[in-house]
Amino acid sequence: MTYEQFILDIYVRLFQQFELVLKGLTNEDLNYQPDSHSNSIGWLAWHTIRSQDRLNADLFEEEQLWIREKWYLKFNRKADPKETGNGHTAAQAAEFRAPDVQT
Repeated sequence: MTYEQFILDIYVRLFQQFELVLKGLTNEDLNYQPDSHSNSIGWLAWHTIRSQDRLNADLFEEEQLWIREKWYLKFNRKADPKETGNGHTAAQAAEFRAPDVQT
């Protein structure tokens, strides 16, 4: 297995798991925060995918999809390439609202 095949396999598995986790959830489910020290499923999914987008852009020396494809608009966020959720306080994570489930 080449390293390219290995990386592709990781992404395929990641997205398969996301499909299983997110299937059937409502927006209310995505934004539900069990307590003040827990992040919502929507925030966790966004953070994971944003982090991957940033890493991929750095790896392939390309612009992040977050910026190039204007995904920040769908999430009602700023076009900040450093904004991945790393370093968010509990309050910042609690303020996050996921867009519709299909997005």
